[in-house]
Amino acid sequence: MSRKQEFSSFAELAIALGYEPAVAEEPEQDKTHGKPAETKAEEPGFEQGRREYVGLSGKTFLTVAPVYDHWFLSRIYSKQVKVSWRFNKAGRIEIMDAMEFPINDITHIIKPYKYKGDNPSWMEIEADYRWINVLDIVNSGFPGLDIEEKIQSLLRFGYSMARQVDRDIQTGNLRAANYLRDKQKHLTQIVGDADAVYLIQHAGSLMPSTRILGEKRIMICY
Repeated sequence: MSRKQEFSSFAELAIALGYEPAVAEEPEQDKTHGKPAETKAEEPGFEQGRREYVGLSGKTFLTVAPVYDHWFLSRIYSKQVKVSWRFNKAGRIEIMDAMEFPINDITHIIKPYKYKGDNPSWMEIEADYRWINVLDIVNSGFPGLDIEEKIQSLLRFGYSMARQVDRDIQTGNLRAANYLRDKQKHLTQIVGDADAVYLIQHAGSLMPSTRILGEKRIMICY
């Protein structure tokens, strides 16, 4: 029987999973006045319906789909499962789904309870969670972890990708897809979509943590 690997801290766990920890960066300086440059645009009107951008950010092929004031980030792993993260306009997770191929069954991996209030920038929220075994292919370190550790890691993978997309937008390092399906656009074109850039920037600036509340229930904290 295999023995579970133990980690003394989440940082140690993150390194084992190949996750790049968030590093606090100094604000960009305005060269003329020596003041921090503005990094966040004013909130747009969010009047556009669904758009779908596909392409490469770093070495990862992904889909970014803004829809009015929220957006989806999706990635397919080993042609066996698609994981999707849905973020609100303040970058908070609204749902995390997995679709297993070829049966195309969708499972809610994280499903937060409806937030009571009008503020989208909530600091914590309760959520139901579950796991399906095919998700163990997402990372080679997953089979040795508890389900709760897998859930937090998978949630954070979505935020890490959002951060990478944000960086690549700023540096011009996004790459186009080799082909497009009907109505899709190249990921490189997202730089001209102010609403999408705003949404991605807000999710990319966050990194949540989770804690167990009970069977199949967690608290997501920002």
